[in-house]
Amino acid sequence: MRPLLLEFADDAKAAAIVDQWLVGRDMMTAPILAPGGKRSVYFPSLPHGSRWYQFNTTTVFAGSTTEEVKMALDESPVYCRSGAVVPVGPVIQHTGELGGTLQLQVYAGSDGTFNLVEDDGLTTAYT
Repeated sequence: MRPLLLEFADDAKAAAIVDQWLVGRDMMTAPILAPGGKRSVYFPSLPHGSRWYQFNTTTVFAGSTTEEVKMALDESPVYCRSGAVVPVGPVIQHTGELGGTLQLQVYAGSDGTFNLVEDDGLTTAYT
């Protein structure tokens, strides 16, 4: 996890936020911390008019905006920037359960890349 300041150093609003953070470069979370399941989420500006997408939905947010979001207290709002490629697989408890289908969620609007590293589930080797 990284504070917004590290990716958006020129954005004074992002620099002041302490309860939102990045997971890697392309995903941002803004947990619900108060009863009622509502909070304000700031979406930092992205280059070339790129946008933020709510994870697993088609809801889109423009950069340099603050939006009021509502979710259950046991859910965490997650947002992906344009160009993100997010691998999604089944929930597993350990690498011995590896298998199943790996899906790639691609968030349109910007060029993106990622490196897929797979664990063999038995040794310290990977591919």
